[in-house]
Amino acid sequence: MAATPRPRAARGRRAAGVATEARTRDTRAELLAAAVRLLRERDVDGFSLRQVAEEAGFAPSAVYLHFADKDDLLFQAALEGFATFGEALARAAAGETDPVARIDAIGRAYVAFGLSHPVQYRLMFLRRGEFALRPGPDRPAVIDGFDVLLEAVEAAMAAGHLERQPVQDVATWLWAWTHGVVALHLTMPQVDAGQALALLERGLRVMRVGLYRTP
Repeated sequence: MAATPRPRAARGRRAAGVATEARTRDTRAELLAAAVRLLRERDVDGFSLRQVAEEAGFAPSAVYLHFADKDDLLFQAALEGFATFGEALARAAAGETDPVARIDAIGRAYVAFGLSHPVQYRLMFLRRGEFALRPGPDRPAVIDGFDVLLEAVEAAMAAGHLERQPVQDVATWLWAWTHGVVALHLTMPQVDAGQALALLERGLRVMRVGLYRTP
């Protein structure tokens, strides 16, 4: 039996709904991009939601269709940063089979993210660090990417490259060290990107000598 043609009016309403949904997603993305631009220029406390709307080219009321308030907008911007951050660390880990090389790769990916996403990194870990532990939609209250580091440390211990000890303690120490490298670059003008990368590589060499062992 041939399919009954869908009435033109119904097809029109469906197309309009799809277009509206796409435009809604575009509006939200454009507002978040505008917020990141303003964060780059004025930091967290230096702009209002009205200015975000103006920067994106929308009426002020458009912001409230997507975000409850400024805190919600900043949190959503941080969530996007955490997602990108976690994906970068996961890709780095997946590219190495040797446990020690995997930890090195995660460290390099961590610092590379901080150097290439300074606005988001400041928001995520320096200006609004509590966002790292706030749950969001489809996201537990845990730093995106930290599980990747935990798994890498556990694998290094299982292979005999690290002595058995609390995995969380070692992973936290590694995270604190890489965070320190990025924070120095972002807060100290004299530590440029090249110097930050040199600090990272020096630290990786020191760990090879003092932290790891041959199974």
